[in-house]
Amino acid sequence: MNNTIPYDRLLRELAALTHDRRVQRMIELGRQSRTAPAAVALRARLEQGGPYERLLALHMCYGSGDGSHALRAITDPSRGIRSVAIQLVAIVCDDAQARAALALLHPRHQRKLLTLLAKRRRTDPIDAWLLAADAATLPQFLPYGSPSVVAQLLHSAFASAGADDWRRLAARHLEIAAATLAEQAAAATTFDQRLLWLANAVLPELALRAPDQALALVRTLRAHISLYQLELQALALRRPEALVDLIVETGDHVKIDFSALADRLDEARLRALIERGLLNRPEVWLPQLDVERRRAAYALAGLGWRDTDGALPLAVVQALPHELRLAEARRHLALPALLTRPPWRLPYAACLPWDEAQAALEPFIRNPDPELRTLALPALIGAARYQPARLADALALVTARRNE
Repeated sequence: MNNTIPYDRLLRELAALTHDRRVQRMIELGRQSRTAPAAVALRARLEQGGPYERLLALHMCYGSGDGSHALRAITDPSRGIRSVAIQLVAIVCDDAQARAALALLHPRHQRKLLTLLAKRRRTDPIDAWLLAADAATLPQFLPYGSPSVVAQLLHSAFASAGADDWRRLAARHLEIAAATLAEQAAAATTFDQRLLWLANAVLPELALRAPDQALALVRTLRAHISLYQLELQALALRRPEALVDLIVETGDHVKIDFSALADRLDEARLRALIERGLLNRPEVWLPQLDVERRRAAYALAGLGWRDTDGALPLAVVQALPHELRLAEARRHLALPALLTRPPWRLPYAACLPWDEAQAALEPFIRNPDPELRTLALPALIGAARYQPARLADALALVTARRNE
């Protein structure tokens, strides 16, 4: 390499390149600067230029590994340069330089650098910085530390930690967060609002990753906090049976949607939820159950599922065992409140045997009103769902009425 590098010629060369090629060229020059004084001089001149030139100089750090340059750029007037410098600090700065960078940054940018350092598993500079951090800033940054430092400092940070701090802590140090909350819950003698919202910040993540530990925490919290106040939906997804047992044991009401979980519960637990009014929307969960559990659920709550007109959702009638389905379909076709409302009444005919459905729907299929025919034809075709032998009749009907 020559003793001097033409500065102006380099800028003209770079101007003709794409961004990626331009960065690659500066990285190459950065590697050369490790042994070539001319490249060092070029970097120094670029660093004294405008934002474009200073950014070019900073890209050389990827090749040179010059942590001191990256540290200087942390305070550059250009936001773009500062952003690149933060990324470089995590890569090229030693531990002392990384700590110095953290001390220079705004809290928002401190979090960015801590995240980058943590991704590279550089816990030493993080831990050293946390151990010297003041009490006001410690809670929001403690989750980035190593397990040993987090465990050491958590109790002092607990009093001022917010819900977001605890969510981050649970994401990075789940067992420590759960154990600390369990200790606080066990030590509580009365209802503690702060403990409640910290627990709700952690419970969803804990339930997904360690459901048994989450269940144990809920049991401990239950001494002074109602299940209704806790965020338990995620735990219900992972431990539905145990959670139902806890509901039965405590008698608490809860804010949990069990409709997607009913098929994972036995008849006794289903009965317990239904009796407590905790299993709504039967049109969602009833079709998921086996025949006997559907029969038992209907016997227990069928009357309660009716609306003010006495009607059940069509999906509920469709899901009932054979004899109950027929009885409910006939009841709905004769229901006084539906007699003048064909759009609500006629679909129930699809739950009848083919011949009976055909007899009930024939007047509407032959009606000159196209809207009535549009209601009746799908209902009759739907009746074949329960009688596969009638699929040929349904196909013939579709063919005959293909223009409607």
